[in-house]
Amino acid sequence: MCHTVPCYPEKDTARFPIQLLTMLEEKYAALDKETRKSILQGLIILRNRNRVAPLRLLLLCFTLFRVQDKELRAMVYRYIVNDIQNVNKKHKSEKINRTLQHQLYTVLEDKTNEVAAKKSLDVMVELYKYVVFRIHSISSIFYFSFNKVRK
Repeated sequence: MCHTVPCYPEKDTARFPIQLLTMLEEKYAALDKETRKSILQGLIILRNRNRVAPLRLLLLCFTLFRVQDKELRAMVYRYIVNDIQNVNKKHKSEKINRTLQHQLYTVLEDKTNEVAAKKSLDVMVELYKYVVFRIHSISSIFYFSFNKVRK
């Protein structure tokens, strides 16, 4: 369905991406593995066609790091890194970068989910390599690298 959304007027399909986002935000833990993956793939298609705001989908992706699905976390990781690079390709989007850095710090400081913290640290390191995040990234990477979790 997500492939055909651009074929219809935006006023008729404006609610569809919002419904998908809301469903995934509220019920990500209860959804089947394949359903979750399919909804996320559809949202990524809609994001690539500018039908979904980048910030809302990226924030949802950080939430999906908490899911116990290794394949989904790998897909989310690749998407986050690629999308942030694309958003910052022509000029740096300070508002999006600031919000994402804050979200990264929040996930990193969360002691309840070690896998999500590790994936978020990996995102921060990868974005530092691509010169997207610079200001506080070095000290944050250093601080969280010496965390008690050694995975």
